[in-house]
Amino acid sequence: MSKLLPYLQLMRLPALFTAWADCFAGLVFTHSGLEPWSEFALLILATSGLYLAGMVFNDVFDRERDAQERPNRPIPSGKVSLRNAILLGIVLLAVGLGAAAAVGLNSLKIAAALTACLFAYNWLFKQTWLGPIFMGGCRFFNILLGASAIGAWNSIFTRPQLVVAAGIGVFIVGLTIFARSEAKQSHRGVLIAGILVSNAGIALLIWLVSSWPAAVPPERILIGLGVIALILNRRWFQAVFEPTPRNVQIGVKLGLWSLILFDAVLIFNKSGNPALALATAALLVPTFLLGKRIPMT
Repeated sequence: MSKLLPYLQLMRLPALFTAWADCFAGLVFTHSGLEPWSEFALLILATSGLYLAGMVFNDVFDRERDAQERPNRPIPSGKVSLRNAILLGIVLLAVGLGAAAAVGLNSLKIAAALTACLFAYNWLFKQTWLGPIFMGGCRFFNILLGASAIGAWNSIFTRPQLVVAAGIGVFIVGLTIFARSEAKQSHRGVLIAGILVSNAGIALLIWLVSSWPAAVPPERILIGLGVIALILNRRWFQAVFEPTPRNVQIGVKLGLWSLILFDAVLIFNKSGNPALALATAALLVPTFLLGKRIPMT
């Protein structure tokens, strides 16, 4: 386990379940449930490979910066060699793209777009203000990857799944801005900008629930979304008032956890099936338990 742990840290394994939740949402919004099971399993394998590859290449391209700000990360600490990290990233990419191809051409196209955003963020634009946009693009296409088994290409880019993908994508743009200097003292103006953008993403989800017919009365769903938003903003503004790395990192972690809850609430809204929503929300359990040993950010 001691030899495996640095690789799990490199992949930030606890955050993987947030990608699963996004994929669940994309699939449920275009199907009656998580069926057919073969496509569901392949899409989960695809999102797993691509998400974990993104985490690995994040550290590969950030290794010099991490050597200064986070010397305990697996690559700068020497626990994982650069060569092994690159090989792992390539294998994970191959698994993700291969699984998407097995679902169909549409899924492969979406997976390729997700991969392009992944490298655009990690390699080219991470330190610019375009970086958060490409990170949001990764989440946007991850939800559409779940929806990609619907059949016709044009059907993927329609309401309601398109609005869900846009809302979650904008939320992540804001969270990425918020996390921009999480390893050191953050600027209050940057934190506030991130909070405003993330709340714009939540507003998109609220608009969808308010304007799109679904299986559950919108009032219940709006209460759920409102409670999540209230908890998040309370924690985020604590970081604004005291912008220490610890407070900001807690705010980022809570934002990532909330993705699972957002997806669970939206899945219940679309399907009216409490079992599907609870199964999605249950992804918080491995996220939380693994997060005790393996940092998510």
